[in-house]
Amino acid sequence: MGDKPRGWVPSWPIGTRHTEFAEHWNLPFEVTRGGKESLYPEYMKKIQEMMKAPPAKPTTE
Repeated sequence: MGDKPRGWVPSWPIGTRHTEFAEHWNLPFEVTRGGKESLYPEYMKKIQEMMKAPPAKPTTE
């Protein structure tokens, strides 16, 4: 990070959702979370089904 001091580490409050990547690539947010299930080629079918479904409304907690 060119403009940050050496040793600086980005951090966000616990519980925040950073959906910028998913929105930029037009993907469901859940897909960007990763996990062991996403390691397998069969996960592509689940991604395609998620993309067909209407987007979930964000929670306001």
